[in-house]
Amino acid sequence: PKRFRFTLYNDYKFNYKIFIDIIYLNSNRLILYIINSATSFNIA
Repeated sequence: PKRFRFTLYNDYKFNYKIFIDIIYLNSNRLILYIINSATSFNIA
């Protein structure tokens, strides 16, 4: 496993907890997937 560091540049208004998944598709395309646990709002 590798470690990643990133910053959310836009001022997103999330509740207390978010889940973040970092996924590789076809070994060359990186996808950042964020889910707000309280509202189930997600963005990729």
